[in-house]
Amino acid sequence: MLRRPTAPHLSRNARNALTLLVLLCSSALVAQAQAVTPAGRPLTGSGGEARSFRDFVMPPPENRTSDSRIMANASSGPQYTVTGKWTDTYGYQWSISEAQSGSISGLAQVPCTEPWIITGSASGSSFTLLATNPVSDGCTAWFQYTMTFTSSNTASGTWTNSAGSAGSVTMTYTVTCAAVINNAVSTPTLGGGSLLSGYTNISATFTPSLNGVPYGLSQAEQLCGFTNFDWIQMITYLPDPSPFYETNPSSPSVPIHLTSRSIPFNDPARYGYTYNPSWVSYPFYWDPNTTGLPWSLNQYETTNSLTSYDSPTDPCIAGPLGIPSFAYITNASVRALCGNATTSTGQHIAFTTHLAGINSNGSGVDLGIGYTWTSNYNGTFGGIATTASYGPVDPGSGVGGITVTSVNTTTTYEYLGTTVVGATLLTGTQISPTASGLAYSRVSQTFNGTVTITNISSSSISGPFEIVLSSLTAGVTLKNASSSFGGFPYLTVPTVSSLAPGQSATVSVQFENPSNATINFTPLTYSGSLIN
Repeated sequence: MLRRPTAPHLSRNARNALTLLVLLCSSALVAQAQAVTPAGRPLTGSGGEARSFRDFVMPPPENRTSDSRIMANASSGPQYTVTGKWTDTYGYQWSISEAQSGSISGLAQVPCTEPWIITGSASGSSFTLLATNPVSDGCTAWFQYTMTFTSSNTASGTWTNSAGSAGSVTMTYTVTCAAVINNAVSTPTLGGGSLLSGYTNISATFTPSLNGVPYGLSQAEQLCGFTNFDWIQMITYLPDPSPFYETNPSSPSVPIHLTSRSIPFNDPARYGYTYNPSWVSYPFYWDPNTTGLPWSLNQYETTNSLTSYDSPTDPCIAGPLGIPSFAYITNASVRALCGNATTSTGQHIAFTTHLAGINSNGSGVDLGIGYTWTSNYNGTFGGIATTASYGPVDPGSGVGGITVTSVNTTTTYEYLGTTVVGATLLTGTQISPTASGLAYSRVSQTFNGTVTITNISSSSISGPFEIVLSSLTAGVTLKNASSSFGGFPYLTVPTVSSLAPGQSATVSVQFENPSNATINFTPLTYSGSLIN
C-alpha cells in the first residue's frame, strides 16, 4: 500500500530562519527596484571604463542674435535656453547646445562605457532630451527626459527608458561665466539724426542674465574672474584726409596724426586725442580710473547693466555727391584739420566694439562679444571732429549716418581660477599686414592666397600671433581657419614666437566662395592668444 508523502515538519527555529530569508530577499528586490536608473545601471556600479568628456569635442554655443527665444531685455520675462552644463539626480553630467530652431544636441556622461549622444528639442520653458547609447555594454539602449524649468537654473520632470522603466528627475544648471554673458549684449540701437542725415549715434546694453533673470554685474564679474566689465573699441578703417590727432607724450607740441596707415588702433587712442586729452582709458572705451566725468565707466553702469555709446563725426568725409559738409564749408578750423581737402565719395570710418573684462592688474580681456559698424556722418560734435564721443552731434552740421555690419553674441571664455592674459591688438604703426591676390584651385575648389605680417616698428614684438579676417565677405568661409573671434575667422601664425624689426611671417588662406562674390576682409593682427 502506497503512502501519501507528507510535508516535512519544521521546527520553530527553522520557520523563523525561513521567514528571515524571505524578508531579506524581499528587501533586496525592493532595493534593486529603487536602484533602477535611466541608463539601467545602479548608481553604485562602476559601469566599466567610462571615457571622459575630454575625449570628445562639443560645438561652441550657437550665435543666437536673431533667436526670438533669447530675451530682448529683462522686462520681457524669462526666456529659456538649455545651452550649458547640467547635473541630474543620478549624477549624470550633461553638456548641451541649443540651436536657434530649438533643436538640442550634446553629450551625457553616464556610468556606462561611452558618453551618450543627446538629441532633443526646446520650446518655451519645456524641453526633451533623448540620450542614446552608442555601444552595447549592458546599459539600456536609450532613455528620455521630459523637463520643465522650475527656476532659472533648475528643471524637473520624468524619464522613461528602453527597458520600460520610468521615474522622476531633477536637473541643475552649472552657472558659468559664458552662461551669463552669452546673448547678454543687446542688438545695437541707432538714434539721433535729422531729415538730412541717417542715424548718428549707436548704443548697446550688456545685461548679464541666466535664462531671463538678471544676474547682476558684480556677480557676473566675480563669476568671470574680473574686477569690472568695460568695452574695447577699435577703428579698423580710416579714410584720408583725416582730422584726428593723438596726443604725443614725448613731444606734446607735435601730436601724432592718425591716418589710413595708423589703422587699426584703439578708440580712444592709447594716449588720448588732442580734442580731449583727458580721456585716456587705454585699452578700454570708458575710463575705469575716474569717476563722475562724461567718459567715466561708472557713468554707464547700473546694478544689472553696462551701456556703450558713440556718435562719431568726421567732417573730412565727402557727402554722397562729393559735396563737403556744412561744417566743412562754414568752419575754417575744420577745413584746416582736413588739409583743405575731403575724401573721395563713398568713404566711411569702420569700428569694432566688443565687451571686455578688466583684470585685477588693470589689463583687459577682449571677450569678442559685440558688433562691427561704420559711420560716414560728416558733421561735428561741439564744433569739432570726434571718434570716441559721449554726446549728440551738432544738429544739421552734416549728412550720412551709422550702419551696423555684424553682431556676435557668444563667447567660449570661462574663468578657471587664474587670471587670463588677453591678446593685444597690434596697431598700424607696429605691424603691416599684406594680402596677396587669390588664385582658384579646381582641385580643392578654393580661392588660395597668403597674408603676410611685417614688424615695421623699431622693437621686437612677442607672439603668438593671430590674424583675424575682420569683415570677411558674407557667405565666404575661411576653410583653414584656426578658430573664430568676434564672429570672424582667424589664423594662428605657426612656429613664430616673435618678430624682430623688419621681420615678416606668412600664412596661407583658403576660401570657399560658393557664390563667387568678391572676397574682401580687413586683417587685424593680435599678439597673444585670443578668446575664441
